[in-house]
Amino acid sequence: MFNADSAINSGLEVEVTWLVSESLSIGGNASYTKAEYDSDLFVLEDDNPAYPTSVFSDYNLDPNNPGADNFLVRNYNGNALKRIPEWKATIWTFYEWQLSDSSLTAGAVYAYTGSYYSSGVERSLDEVPERIRIDLSLIWRDETEQWTVKGFVDNVTDQVYSRGLDTPTEGRDFRLVAESLYPRYYGVDVTYRFGAR
Repeated sequence: MFNADSAINSGLEVEVTWLVSESLSIGGNASYTKAEYDSDLFVLEDDNPAYPTSVFSDYNLDPNNPGADNFLVRNYNGNALKRIPEWKATIWTFYEWQLSDSSLTAGAVYAYTGSYYSSGVERSLDEVPERIRIDLSLIWRDETEQWTVKGFVDNVTDQVYSRGLDTPTEGRDFRLVAESLYPRYYGVDVTYRFGAR
């Protein structure tokens, strides 16, 4: 395991909150990130099932001549840093009802994550697709906020996305492994706070 000599990570993030009324709030944030290697980093692409190194073994990783012309040696310079999406965005809203001795708050969150690569080689084999997620919640609090009861549904659409991909080498039969996010998840969370507020 080794690191590149240098990389550039720059971008922009914007966040907005709108207090529409005493009961309704709407907000969101969005970010753009440009993260890439900006120095030479030569790596043997030995995890590509199309070119097993047992067959295509004529490669050169000579430290004195790392950029030798060989289709199995990749230079990460200019490629995106792994696991960093260019675009991310979240939109949320909450509405609160004031009851006689308690409050009830309904909330919704929509989150978008753009595609990104799981390795420094920009190839479709390692591209994690873009994903969305919608979460809903309903929260009841007593007037002292000693009791809180929250009902929630995460990942309402029940879409199972991957957050990372791993392409092992020939020694593990190039078995592509995906690190998955959890499917629809729901429950009730009850909180009791001891002592004064």
